[in-house]
Amino acid sequence: MSSKLSSTELILRGFQNSSQAILIFDVSGKIQLVNTRSSELLGLEESEAVGSSLSDIFDDPEGRIWQEVYDSVSQGGRYTIDTVLKLVSGRNIAIRLEGILDGGMVYLYIRDNTDLSWLRQEIRLTTEQMERNQTVAREKEKYLRAIFSSSGIGIALLNLNGTIIECNSIFQTLTGKTIDQLRVSSFASYIHPEDIKGAVAIFNDLAAGKCSHYQVEQRQLNNGHEVSWVKVSASLIRSNTGTPDYALFIVEDISEQKEAEASFQRSEMKYRTMFEGMLDGFACHKAIRDEAGEIADFEFTEINDAFADILELERKNVIGSKLSEVIESTPFDLAWAKLYKKVEECKIHIRHDIFSYKQERWFSVLAYSPEPGYFATFVEDITERRQIEEEIRVFATELECSNRELEHFVNRASGELTNKLGLISAEVKNITDGCSGMCGDNMTTLNRILVHSDSLQGMLDGLLVYSRMVYRGNPFDDVDLNKIIEEVKITYAGKIAEGQLDIKHSKLPVIDADGQQIQLLFDKIIEGVELFAVSEVIDVDISCVQSGKNWNIAIVVHEVEIPQTISKIFFDAFRSFEYKDKTYSTGIHLPLCKKIMERHNGQIALSLPGEGKCVFHLSFPIPALG
Repeated sequence: MSSKLSSTELILRGFQNSSQAILIFDVSGKIQLVNTRSSELLGLEESEAVGSSLSDIFDDPEGRIWQEVYDSVSQGGRYTIDTVLKLVSGRNIAIRLEGILDGGMVYLYIRDNTDLSWLRQEIRLTTEQMERNQTVAREKEKYLRAIFSSSGIGIALLNLNGTIIECNSIFQTLTGKTIDQLRVSSFASYIHPEDIKGAVAIFNDLAAGKCSHYQVEQRQLNNGHEVSWVKVSASLIRSNTGTPDYALFIVEDISEQKEAEASFQRSEMKYRTMFEGMLDGFACHKAIRDEAGEIADFEFTEINDAFADILELERKNVIGSKLSEVIESTPFDLAWAKLYKKVEECKIHIRHDIFSYKQERWFSVLAYSPEPGYFATFVEDITERRQIEEEIRVFATELECSNRELEHFVNRASGELTNKLGLISAEVKNITDGCSGMCGDNMTTLNRILVHSDSLQGMLDGLLVYSRMVYRGNPFDDVDLNKIIEEVKITYAGKIAEGQLDIKHSKLPVIDADGQQIQLLFDKIIEGVELFAVSEVIDVDISCVQSGKNWNIAIVVHEVEIPQTISKIFFDAFRSFEYKDKTYSTGIHLPLCKKIMERHNGQIALSLPGEGKCVFHLSFPIPALG
């Protein structure tokens, strides 16, 4: 028993005299034993240390050091750390802590780190890291300053009293002030007077911390008089303690956007005015679909006053209502659903005329879909137009009947006059044949009567052809103009053989026409210009060129002399004119040519370039393919 006590005493004495500072703790963190080296190193009295904790030795009120030690050793590990700790006395010591758990007690060995190379290494590493952090910070600052300076929008840092601390060049341009001017005045100095009150009020809320950011559109004065629109995004910058410190302004020029909005509003107002003032009715519907996706009904989204008048309902009672509801209370009986279904299926605009039996009026309806799910309808009251069209149709029918009656009358009258003229010519001829001894003057008079009779007969024949031009024409077919000219040459074969007429032509096209009337056209042109021949030989050159959608034919006649004074009446019927001391008449030849060209939707004109020639210009449309 005494030997055991001696061993314990020996262990305690060794513990006390150890050069290694040792603290022994129970699992609750209370010190049970302190050796002499610990007291010297930590500046403790043994009587004061026993029962205290690490927090009573080191400046560690939260007990972080003990918690780290115990967490490590309680899991069967060993706790080791080189560190610098601050004693409660205020002195810093560099030590190494090593902790182990043995027999329910925690042994904490403390070594005085007199060799501070590790600390210097830590300091060096920390210094290098700080330098790297400073380099990164400088790069970030350089980057942010570049963004600040070269940004395409205005950026400014403000004091909470509203003055500018720093701003970029764009901000100066937007405000029309230099940085020096901005630094000595409030931001409100460049805002439009009508917007100052609101801008200052919301900035004051930001400065007071009532809001962390805001965005506002406002007008400001550039150079004191030019008004521009800007969008200001303001943010509050707080200090580390959370108190308001600065304000950041990001300002964007939105003058063009505002002008576009104003222009759009003006356009919308203009079109709204046009829409409201339209004489035609307009309605827009939105499709209402059932669960299967099929259209079940339509909703009126918009109508104008004209459409409300057609429906005979109040506009305010129609907009927002279903089509099925409106149909029951209006006399306008359009098959809406059937019409819109066809529009949706065919993807086309549909226009048709309907007659409302309830209103006894005609309407022209145009329906289409401006976008999927929506349908629009224009409705025009065409009752008066249909009445006028009916009157015109009746008048045209009556006129056609009258023309046919007139043609019949002309045929009968022409026949009677032809018979009478034949009788007169025969009687005059009998007189001249039976009175060989008649004096010269009487004989001349009788011959003149025969000439006038023949001329009158020619006029009657021309009138018959003229009156039958439209009603008795042949159907249009392919007509080769080259063959037509050959037929004309046959008609004038005698004069061509005698050298009185020469007809030449280049290659001519095939046109869609009445071949008989086209041949008559060329015959009458040649017959009409013979009156103005100044030579025994008339030369005719015919050529053709294509111009756009027309064949342009030129008929050049040489050795003729037509006065400029009659060019305007050349295609009029029976217009008399004086030429070379004689009285002439346009007759019926060239008016027939004009009538033929009108029937063929073409044109005929005459030009007089002089030098003993004239040019007839004929233009025939080229039929579209297909």
